[in-house]
Amino acid sequence: MIKKLLIALVALVVLVVLGLQLFLQYGLTEALKKYILPAAKERLQVDAALEGVSVNLLAGSFTLRGLQVINPSGFQEPTMLALRRCRVKIGIPALFRGGLTEIRKAELKNASLTV
Repeated sequence: MIKKLLIALVALVVLVVLGLQLFLQYGLTEALKKYILPAAKERLQVDAALEGVSVNLLAGSFTLRGLQVINPSGFQEPTMLALRRCRVKIGIPALFRGGLTEIRKAELKNASLTV
């Protein structure tokens, strides 16, 4: 009986982790576009667009695709930040220890920042 309960518990944990990973991989972009970007626009008074976001828990990576931050009116350049892709890999053990997180690798592709 305990063995069956333990197997069911492990299966449930695996399903929850798999569901979370699928959301972070595929559903996070829509959530950011729907909730975070409008709140940032209202609070910071800048418009932003985002093509996609994905998080891979097992690999410890975070990827932003197609980020564009528009300058407010009054600036010469229309875009403050344009980024085709940003990928960050972190050390997974550091997340569980707390404190500072180790960034193992960060790469920017076709990035443009206007100051």
